[in-house]
Amino acid sequence: MLPRPNRLPGYRTSQVLSSKTTLHSPFFGLKVSPSDQPLTRIGFIISSKIAKRAVDRNRLKRLLRKAIRPHLQNLKPKHDLLFLAKHPLKTKTLDQIKPHILTALKKAKLLNEKPSS
Repeated sequence: MLPRPNRLPGYRTSQVLSSKTTLHSPFFGLKVSPSDQPLTRIGFIISSKIAKRAVDRNRLKRLLRKAIRPHLQNLKPKHDLLFLAKHPLKTKTLDQIKPHILTALKKAKLLNEKPSS
């Protein structure tokens, strides 16, 4: 589970979805929207078209949360992120997902230059 300040509230989901800033990875799409909050908030959408069973959707969300957790301290503040799963994500492991998360965050220029201590 992500820390509460880093969770994207449900009412912001539609606003982030309508954002024009979208990055694509083979496993997910990433929507980025500016925010007035002091921290970056992150949400995940796994459609029932991707995984029919709730158990599978929850597993994919856990994998994505676990993959992004090491980067929380280095994220630039005042952004809302929404990860939209794609079909290939179903069969991937954590080790296969981690590099794609890092690449997407770098492409979006959401990582600070120096790691914060």
